Amino acid sequence: MEKKTDRRGRVILREIPFTGIRQVIGQRMRQSLDTAPQGSVFARFDMSAVVALRESCQSKGDKVSFTDIMIKAVAAAAKECPGMNSALENDVITVYETVNVGIAVQVDDILVVPVINGADEKSLLEIAADTKVAIDNARNRRFDKLYMDGATITVNNLGKFYIDGCTPVINPPETAILGMGKIGKEAWVDENDQIVARQVATLSITINHAVVDGGQTGEFLGALKRILDSPADYIK
Repeated sequence: MEKKTDRRGRVILREIPFTGIRQVIGQRMRQSLDTAPQGSVFARFDMSAVVALRESCQSKGDKVSFTDIMIKAVAAAAKECPGMNSALENDVITVYETVNVGIAVQVDDILVVPVINGADEKSLLEIAADTKVAIDNARNRRFDKLYMDGATITVNNLGKFYIDGCTPVINPPETAILGMGKIGKEAWVDENDQIVARQVATLSITINHAVVDGGQTGEFLGALKRILDSPADYIK
């Protein structure tokens, strides 16, 4: 069969109509960049205690992912820094007490954001169960069974794609989205000025600068660092 080419002679593999959910994603990302002055900051985190927590859960037969732990950690940090758990709509900034965490999930050629409702009130194992159901429904395109509205802050874990870091785009009308890069062993100078091997990851957060500023973002990342340094004290 003769292959289809464009007017420049380039062979076309396939053509995808820019309609449906792909078009909705494009429109929402354009809306995000048009309506929110966005800025991103990066920080390097020692994730050794997080890796140890996950290994402890796995050894007990509890299937817990790094995304699950990050959802709980972000929810805990958002409780301490509620300005990050907010939305700007119709010229009103609404700061929420409830923390609903969105999780970015790649499904073939589209990105969906299921929501883990009330993540601040759930245990790590409850969050793990919810994310398993949400990801299973997303990957099997059972979108009618997904909560995809009402997130107050979103987590995007790109570590499994071996990505070091990213500048994620806010999911409007949320104020912040956290990006997580891969976790891997690196040389690290510890509290005793000794060079040791630690599990390290780059975390990034994009904010709507119309709602929060650098100081609030720094406080949030500081709270998140304290939680991830001693996750067993905060994540149950």
